[in-house]
Amino acid sequence: MTAICGGGPSAAISGFNQTVVVTSASIEAFLTLLGFEPLALVLAPLIAGETYDLTTFCTTDPPADPGLTPGDLIDVTNFTDPTVSIPALAKFQQWFNSRYWYQVCRCTSVSTPAPPALSNPGAPSQNPGLPSSGNTPCSSNTHTITANVVSSLVTHTIDITPFLLPVSGSTVEITGSVIANTAGLTATGWPVPPSLTEIDNITTGVTWSTNPDNSNSSGVHLQCGINFADSSGNWLSGGFLGQSLDSVGSRIENVRKGTSPWGTLVAYISMSCRAGIDGARAGQSESVTINTTGICLGSLEQACCPPDPQITTKLDQIFGLLQNVYSIIPVRPSVYAVGTAHAGLTGGGTLSLASSTTALLVVINTLPAAYGLVVGTPDTYIDVGWLTPINNAGPTAGLRISRASETFELPDATDAVDYSLPPGESITITELQPG
Repeated sequence: MTAICGGGPSAAISGFNQTVVVTSASIEAFLTLLGFEPLALVLAPLIAGETYDLTTFCTTDPPADPGLTPGDLIDVTNFTDPTVSIPALAKFQQWFNSRYWYQVCRCTSVSTPAPPALSNPGAPSQNPGLPSSGNTPCSSNTHTITANVVSSLVTHTIDITPFLLPVSGSTVEITGSVIANTAGLTATGWPVPPSLTEIDNITTGVTWSTNPDNSNSSGVHLQCGINFADSSGNWLSGGFLGQSLDSVGSRIENVRKGTSPWGTLVAYISMSCRAGIDGARAGQSESVTINTTGICLGSLEQACCPPDPQITTKLDQIFGLLQNVYSIIPVRPSVYAVGTAHAGLTGGGTLSLASSTTALLVVINTLPAAYGLVVGTPDTYIDVGWLTPINNAGPTAGLRISRASETFELPDATDAVDYSLPPGESITITELQPG
């Protein structure tokens, strides 16, 4: 029973297998459809590979959105320090699962409620931090947006500003934005760089992957626009950049500061595309490519230039994960540290062990009334008792006590030990931890 379903039952959506494994590509596509395209490029390889058992995942409430912040995005990409990146990665996994539940699960007795909006930690910086060039133009970039048909009608807005302009800083949500003939949209606004005075040579081109007649009925419609907001994030004005409904695309010669649509009160800028997809035309796709040139008063770094930040990120991920693997490989202890001693044990019983205990020291204090002896170095005793390690699934193979003082290494997952002694015998069992 789930609270989200009014206390009623929930289950997997028909058509999904019991076990689902999500790949990096599928996560990237899913997050892109939700409007997190720049974030998807970094996040998808990190949280890919999780296996979902829908018989349990869908019969419990979706996890709560942990409320991601820009600081979490910095932490999750801190691949050189697993103590920082791993907890942040767990938050991103929970964030993804809080929305993925609605993708594969449903309420079975009532209507499934609409998923809540996800928290937005912002987009990763596209600027690798190279020295400024001092040239004019100060940025020259190209970005391509591709939309593919999915199984139902989907409309979403994709922020492409960091791919085209040299922006940075904290973003705001510009409500009431306009793209093409659609108003009332929400777009991500970036602070306008103080040196940026003009965006020149804005051109768009269209590619139809499966629509050779270049018609506007392909079922995949991409429309792109530019929007401006004041210092409070209030929408001021906007312009049309182009759309995939046109066989040639659209062209804007330039957008200058202080002129329409770039007014004098502008503090935030947004370049975004809106994808409307008709699921009846499965297998079709369209792409829109946008080129921009930024003109600045002074020097400013390009929005993206070699080295490729995506390649650098993936190399950092590999290095960080390798360090994490090294850190969790068990190291054979050179010495043992003495832990709790359980003295005066007779007959039989069970001892709970500390989670860090990996071995036991057994000392025979008093021999039983009857026992066998094989003289040697050391002496070997016969019929002087047994130890049985216990884990959460049950007992393991018994260990024969045969020395006056003897250590026993415990199997993995041991959390307790049974002892069984003949009449008259007394022993001390001391827990040992890696020293």
